Amino acid sequence: MKKIISPKFVCLCLFTGISLSLPLSGQPRYTSKLLQDIAGQLSASCGVAIEQSGDIPVKILGSPASLFVHQSETKEIDHIGLKLFAPDMVEKQHTPIFHFVERYMLELLLTQTDADALQRLQMERIKLSSDIPMTGKLRKDLQNIIAAFSNRLSFLLSNAGNRYKLLCMDGNRTILSIEFPARYELITGYTKPEAENAVYMSLLTHKSTSVPQPAATDFREKEPGIYTTNDDYYMMENIVSTSYYTKEGDAYQPVFSQDRPIESVCNLFNSGIDYGATVEISQSLYGNKSHIYEIPLSRLTSYLRSQKCSLYTAIRKIEKDRIYGAWMAVNPELGYQHILTFTLDKSVIPEIKGKQVKLKMFSYVPIHNIASIIDNNQ
Repeated sequence: MKKIISPKFVCLCLFTGISLSLPLSGQPRYTSKLLQDIAGQLSASCGVAIEQSGDIPVKILGSPASLFVHQSETKEIDHIGLKLFAPDMVEKQHTPIFHFVERYMLELLLTQTDADALQRLQMERIKLSSDIPMTGKLRKDLQNIIAAFSNRLSFLLSNAGNRYKLLCMDGNRTILSIEFPARYELITGYTKPEAENAVYMSLLTHKSTSVPQPAATDFREKEPGIYTTNDDYYMMENIVSTSYYTKEGDAYQPVFSQDRPIESVCNLFNSGIDYGATVEISQSLYGNKSHIYEIPLSRLTSYLRSQKCSLYTAIRKIEKDRIYGAWMAVNPELGYQHILTFTLDKSVIPEIKGKQVKLKMFSYVPIHNIASIIDNNQ
């Protein structure tokens, strides 16, 4: 029979004497208060210094698990968790999802009591189960589950009904089953203000990448003389990811003319073509605040695509001189969307190079209630 280490002494088993030196710039920086709090807990209770990227050996019931710390390109610590999954697998698949599981398992181990850990699971609508015999004491059971992780495990990740389910299997034996909501703040550990600020900082530093234009085989004729690509819609048929083209000989040219205002606006936001325009973004912030800044439209489009967002445009109404609508960046993986409403002067079509488009951004909106946000802000 394996000897069970009391949860009270789990943290004392985490650290094996490795001491990491402080960066020359001083104290470490974290991308969220949650990570800073986790680092504080590990330091105060366990003697573990979380100061830079790397592995910190962990021995829980003799398992090979270790603490894993990751830093962003800006040298901020953006992940602290148990190293349960191979890094190359995490990078190739769903990095935020696997990092969430690694961090959350560590957070549960660091709770003060089993009752606290159970209450947290219930509040956050997370379900844990395993084929490993359970003692009824959650943190002890988690230690046994972690001890059973090995490089033999296979993983199955599914997403249905806005919930994720991750199965960690050893043959036919379920080592860990965890179900949780596809909710951005839960998965990333950001608060709403932290998430909003991260968008702004990322947009200021993002390096744009071009989008390959469609191949001839990607086009289909939607109506006489008009060809489309990415002909898809989101929730409602008038919220489309479509780009529109005309054909001249064997070449396809994007539609951008006053005769075709709807198609032109969709191309402006959906196609990934750099039209040479800038955007003034008024970002709505938590606490009835806003932040206004200007960047190239191509950088905004590139950033949204880099975040695995699908882009959709909705035209609300067209008047004599103006077009009203919304541009949506939808990330089903993390359960959010950015909604950017706009009022566009028709005179900028087709001469938009060097012009400015004004957008009002609502970031990290849960995937529902689109119509009311559009209607209330135009």
